[in-house]
Amino acid sequence: MKKIISLLAVLSLTACGGDDNSGSSGKEHGGTFKATMGDRTINVAVRCFNFESEKFDTQFVFASDEFGNKDTDGDGIAIRGDRINIGKDKSPIPIDGISLDIVIDGVKYSADPPMFGQAKNQSWTKNANGISGKDKLMKEDDPSMNGYPITYEVVCK
Repeated sequence: MKKIISLLAVLSLTACGGDDNSGSSGKEHGGTFKATMGDRTINVAVRCFNFESEKFDTQFVFASDEFGNKDTDGDGIAIRGDRINIGKDKSPIPIDGISLDIVIDGVKYSADPPMFGQAKNQSWTKNANGISGKDKLMKEDDPSMNGYPITYEVVCK
């Protein structure tokens, strides 16, 4: 009898544990990431998630490679962008912005994390096809902390 009750409890937890995606469009869509970073132009295919759903305001994602910021397709570039929006109602310190990582030939560049409100170097807007923005990326393990300005557009179909 104890086994049956335990099994029923586990089944009810697994049945209720997932996100409710009914009515949302969390489907993957193909797209492109186009950017200018200094004298470098980047134009790579990305996969877009939640660009056409009610989750767009809090959790869209775009990535060029299988594991986000690791080059898995051999082209020397890996892109990952995550919308992070945790409002005052869910956190004493609101966080709002886009976390952006770019790896070019093994060298990682990252945007300042969007802590304490909007990230200071970034701005972005939603447009009819995706998003457009600008930011300042920091090169990993660079003590100078100079930063690399970037302008970008993510087009999701």
